[in-house]
Amino acid sequence: MKKAAVSKILLAAAMVAIFQTSAWPATSSAQSYAPVAPVANPCPRLAAGSIVENPPALFSSGGVLSVNFSYQTTTDADGRKLFCFMTPDGLENPTLHVQPGDHLQINITNNTPAAPMEMQVNPPNCGASTITASSVSIHYHGTNTSPTCHQDEVLHTVINSGETFAYDVLIPQDEPPGLYWYHSHIHMHVESSLLGGASGVIVVEGIQNFLPALVGMPQRILVIRDQEIVNGPTPGGNIPSEDLTLNNIPIAYPQEIPAIIQMPAGRELWRVSNSSGEDILDIQVQYNGVPQNLQIVALDGVPTGSQDGTRQATVVNANHILIPTAGRAEFIVTAPFASVKTASLVTLAVNTGPDGDSDPQRTLATIQTVSQQTAVSSANDTNDNAVPAKVGPTWKQRFEKLATAPVTAQRTLY
Repeated sequence: MKKAAVSKILLAAAMVAIFQTSAWPATSSAQSYAPVAPVANPCPRLAAGSIVENPPALFSSGGVLSVNFSYQTTTDADGRKLFCFMTPDGLENPTLHVQPGDHLQINITNNTPAAPMEMQVNPPNCGASTITASSVSIHYHGTNTSPTCHQDEVLHTVINSGETFAYDVLIPQDEPPGLYWYHSHIHMHVESSLLGGASGVIVVEGIQNFLPALVGMPQRILVIRDQEIVNGPTPGGNIPSEDLTLNNIPIAYPQEIPAIIQMPAGRELWRVSNSSGEDILDIQVQYNGVPQNLQIVALDGVPTGSQDGTRQATVVNANHILIPTAGRAEFIVTAPFASVKTASLVTLAVNTGPDGDSDPQRTLATIQTVSQQTAVSSANDTNDNAVPAKVGPTWKQRFEKLATAPVTAQRTLY
């Protein structure tokens, strides 16, 4: 990781520490559960050039989504160390669908091999008091959840090998509807776990309430991660600092074989998460080499234009979308017409400066037009392939009208 990226992470950690309370009472419903057994053949990966499918999905019911995770590791054929969150029935890094006001309850057992202690964690402790190379925690990235023990506390929560920990995360009633994500957040080991693939996305439902045009629209969830390049060539020019993967399909240097997106005629909502450790994406859809219009409806989990008090999203048109590390973008894509000979999803080259990473242009996927029947039959979970078909009431979102709020206090940091 580059010095600039490390500095930003340290600054963010310091700011969190400033406002962190000195002790946390456990949430009332958080408790210890039976250990989650390891799953056979964890962290599976698809072959280059595979068809893109939505990740497996889990949905809340009655105000609760209860999930059991086994955190595991393995080594792939190229010697890369992989990490993943597995459910007992073999789902890897599933998409977690919740409603505002829901409880997301995750019972996780760290089933990775034990490792030597690397660092003592100062109290107050939430879980173990030492960090090792195999430690894990879960951060609910982008959400406005509480930074308290058993919720989204990331500085002192440590789950070591063989330990089981219970999360009970309250999704705020005013959480904006959109795309968020989860990943391990252990100090010194965030990058290695992300490069290993230990991340998934969270969908806070209700975006169609803020933009009724999305009701029932087919949706595609695309998780872009990075991984180490085999044999580690020197980055620069067309050589990237890391390979990218699309829903666990590798786009590996030097062949960089694109994945395949099968798209029926019409429009789809694409929900894209940059779940990489340090890559910047500049997403573009090209038909016959021509950039296509992308109708942006949400950025970083917030419907665009919905924070002005009207609680109605505003579509923003663009022909490319810059998505920084950890960012998310949700946009409408129109399928290619029969006259289109080549269609592709690409990330354009990003100049990160002389001390930055090498992020050259890469084709992530070729887009093939197929029948609706073919698209449905190849889907992992039909419940996850479309925006809900019912419009409900909107709600006051967190930070609504913040742009026009009066300044009540000023603080000098430097």
